[in-house]
Amino acid sequence: MKNLEKLENLKLENKKLSEIVGGNPARGGDVTVTAGGQTTIQDWPTTGWCTTTEYSSDTRVSNGEYIYHNEKVLSQSPN
Repeated sequence: MKNLEKLENLKLENKKLSEIVGGNPARGGDVTVTAGGQTTIQDWPTTGWCTTTEYSSDTRVSNGEYIYHNEKVLSQSPN
């Protein structure tokens, strides 16, 4: 395979990956995925409560918010 063909195939694969993961800077920024951890959510499940969860991974979407995957509630208590 010629070098130019290899380069074109690589560009196509990168484009496919970008669309699958959702990392499209033209739509407001890259999507980033990180490893797991813990987070504390204020006023959830209702006002005046605090919930701590752990998760296996998270995704930061273009609006700056996070989506947590495989969440498990560790504790809930009043603020």
